[in-house]
Amino acid sequence: MEEEKLEEAQERKEVDTRKFIVPLTEAAKKAPKLFGLRTGVEGLDDLFFTQKIIRGKPVKESLKGYTAYAVINLTGISDTGKSLMV
Repeated sequence: MEEEKLEEAQERKEVDTRKFIVPLTEAAKKAPKLFGLRTGVEGLDDLFFTQKIIRGKPVKESLKGYTAYAVINLTGISDTGKSLMV
């Protein structure tokens, strides 16, 4: 039955999505490493974190800056220093 569905999908030129489903352990190996880009603004560099499991417990670690390649949208009240973060 599974093969019949696969053949029908191929006839209709549908994509076999099973090749895109990856176990989480494999995805973690392929994921890019997170690292921070220092801003030099006191307090700002410690606002971005990553988490690691050490001895079975989650531990929060600072990235020490903006996450590299991140898209960050800044919104807020006028004259509060948003432009300093760019």
